[in-house]
Amino acid sequence: MIEQNKKVAAEAIKLVNRKMTVLQPRNPGVKRVFWNGNEASAYGKIVGGVRLVAYYPITPATDDAMSFERLIPFPIRKDAGELAKLEKVGAVAFQAEDELAAVAIATGGAIAGARSATVTSGPGFSLMAEALSMAGMMEVGIVVTLWMRAGPSTGQATRQGQQDLFFSLFIGHGEYPKIVYASGDLEEVFLDNIRVANWAERYRVPVIHLVDKNLYQHLHGDAAPRPLKGENRDRAAGCYPQT
Repeated sequence: MIEQNKKVAAEAIKLVNRKMTVLQPRNPGVKRVFWNGNEASAYGKIVGGVRLVAYYPITPATDDAMSFERLIPFPIRKDAGELAKLEKVGAVAFQAEDELAAVAIATGGAIAGARSATVTSGPGFSLMAEALSMAGMMEVGIVVTLWMRAGPSTGQATRQGQQDLFFSLFIGHGEYPKIVYASGDLEEVFLDNIRVANWAERYRVPVIHLVDKNLYQHLHGDAAPRPLKGENRDRAAGCYPQT
């Protein structure tokens, strides 16, 4: 068996050598970022002006809130070049006692004037129905980042899935206006967090932002995304460069 594997490896090396092409380097002038989905989501929240994230730990949503938390408590170093002009972000990541409390706290933060969000997955999202109905009735704009996984997810290993779409469209008691929006890749995760924060405040409705476990655990190097044109009329405009 060992000799057979050696022969297979030798033939594979010959094949690769015949087919190999020289890879061209990326444009060194393009700033790039290496991140995963929960980091892209957390950065998008910061840039989008979210200043309160209330959550209860649940896989795979917890790392979104914890990434947000890691971004906020430290002042920028004085030798950090152009970043030295920035102050630390005045924000709060709050671990609540359960998901119902988390969405209620986010709603209270929005009523008090802060852009607010909560992050969860399917089982936790189901517990938020009552408070989301309240937010809809009170016309309070909050963001719910819903990290979907395979369903029925309670009691099942945490696997990739997108089965919470239908539930997110109709969650709550009776009908009320809401926005349900989905991201497809890491750049969209970042930019869409800015969009949904703007929409929640502009239209004063709950916004459910659908992402999934595949995006959460996917690591990728992207050209550093620039925030969107046309969104600078919102309060988040002061948080990112004009384009």
